[in-house]
Amino acid sequence: MLVHEQRASGLVVARDAWDESAVSDALKALDRRLVLQKHPRDDAPGGWVYKVICIVSDTYAPIVFTWVDANGQPLPLSSALVDAVQERQLGARNKHESADEYNERKKQELTRDADAIRDAIVADHKPYVTRGRVGVLFDRGLE
Repeated sequence: MLVHEQRASGLVVARDAWDESAVSDALKALDRRLVLQKHPRDDAPGGWVYKVICIVSDTYAPIVFTWVDANGQPLPLSSALVDAVQERQLGARNKHESADEYNERKKQELTRDADAIRDAIVADHKPYVTRGRVGVLFDRGLE
């Protein structure tokens, strides 16, 4: 069976639907300390959410990953959960983008978009301004 996920970019990705034992086995293959657990949650549809726990000792078991979407809604089990845990491991090749990297990338995109809009406005009005037929005043927010 296939499940699909839609990313923020609009890309739809089809994944193999897995059951709890298949996901647990794949997590054990990554690291023998990783355990898949089902935790109750009142605000989630179905009343539970999956979490990946790394068992370090009897008294300390950090939560590595909670399997939810950007809105906090639980996602169906699939191979994507194993991929998400793997990209968060030290030394992983498919590293997850940190919040700082994401913010910097977004800032650069917004600056690039503002520059493109400003250049388009200037290009549209340049023939009229050079002939002295019209004046253009920019808003202080575009500078």
